[in-house]
Amino acid sequence: MSDKKTSVLPKLEMIIIGIFLVSFMIWAVSKCSRTRQEILSENPEEQIDPQQAEADSLARLAAKQDSLEAARRQAQKKTRSEYTPLYVTIDDLNVRNAPALDAEVVDQLPLFEEVLFLNEWTEFTTEVNLGRGMATEPWIKVRTPKGHEGWVFGAGVHYYKEKNPLAY
Repeated sequence: MSDKKTSVLPKLEMIIIGIFLVSFMIWAVSKCSRTRQEILSENPEEQIDPQQAEADSLARLAAKQDSLEAARRQAQKKTRSEYTPLYVTIDDLNVRNAPALDAEVVDQLPLFEEVLFLNEWTEFTTEVNLGRGMATEPWIKVRTPKGHEGWVFGAGVHYYKEKNPLAY
């Protein structure tokens, strides 16, 4: 049998690494367990006024809302050039979340309101009594000036500002 020499060096390395890890853990726990008051007492010039912090936070929030509003306006300008404008031909036209008369109403549009045609319409048509007569049209997907997207009855919108003769 051969005698294997065991080296002391790997054991020594493991002991040194172990001592380092234990000392690091002791240091980390002592730093993390300090209270907020202890930290503030070390740097009194960096103490935060709660009212000032709230005011700063509100100012940042207002700036963010302004930038979001500007981005929304920019997106609407872009959208206006990409989609065809249509005009409401029936007063109080319902915008629905689905192309059906029993779908939930998400918005109501006044006569001659401009909406954007989102290039979607149904393959089927629906017959609706508009008061002075019946109209059979598909449903059209639009975006309102308030930003709501939904479906309107096709007879309720047109390329020109004109009232639908079949509606009251």
